[in-house]
Amino acid sequence: MFIFMGILTILIGVATFFVIPDTPMQAKWLSDNEKTELLRHVSGNLTGVSNSHFKLSHLGELLSDIQIWLMILITVLVSFQIFPLSWWQAMSVRVTFYKGDLVALVATPRRLVHC
Repeated sequence: MFIFMGILTILIGVATFFVIPDTPMQAKWLSDNEKTELLRHVSGNLTGVSNSHFKLSHLGELLSDIQIWLMILITVLVSFQIFPLSWWQAMSVRVTFYKGDLVALVATPRRLVHC
């Protein structure tokens, strides 16, 4: 199960690398009008289209952004909720069935729902 999930993760990562474009202008599924409107929107909120140079001020911006801290808080709180339940479920399935791989198989659908 561990090897299967690892291979699946690698395949999704490779597919994402080839499917997701680097900039909105390289997106094949957007029409020229949509790209123009997207550029207008991006220039309006002053975020830019592509930036390949890292500056120390970017790190300061990241650490001072309240939205980043809220996303971190949400991720931590959801993790605190999900992981203890996962451990408890695996233990209860192991006590009930105790068939090795069956424990992981029974626990997988609930974990997929949480994704």
